[in-house]
Amino acid sequence: MRTRGLLTGGKARARKAHHQTTGDVPEYQAPTRRIARYFGVRPEELLLTNGGDDALRVFFDTFVQSGSSILICEPTFPMYRYYAEIYGARISVLRYGSEMEFPLPGVISALRRRPSVLFIANPNNPTGTLLQKEELRSI
Repeated sequence: MRTRGLLTGGKARARKAHHQTTGDVPEYQAPTRRIARYFGVRPEELLLTNGGDDALRVFFDTFVQSGSSILICEPTFPMYRYYAEIYGARISVLRYGSEMEFPLPGVISALRRRPSVLFIANPNNPTGTLLQKEELRSI
């Protein structure tokens, strides 16, 4: 999980949440340095996790509290809803259209209510829907 540009204090909170799982296992240090060098970032800007589900858990530990507003577009990767429910978030759901088109106008409208998090899988899982750069920029 790349942490450049996170909200103030987010990087430290993410590291703390990750440490609770991995304990800063030495096996993570060498790969983190190699990957950071490859991408031209500092190792502190990377957070290696035990898969995507663990990365989501670290994200939720860091940024979501009970009562936080989460916006998802379904069908999508089910772990977004799973973690939102566990963390006691308020979940707002928009549905993909009958041709599996992304509900862009609805998302833009829902963002005016300032949810804490909007999850977008791109390409989406399980629909395979791919948002274009223009659509992402409009969001």
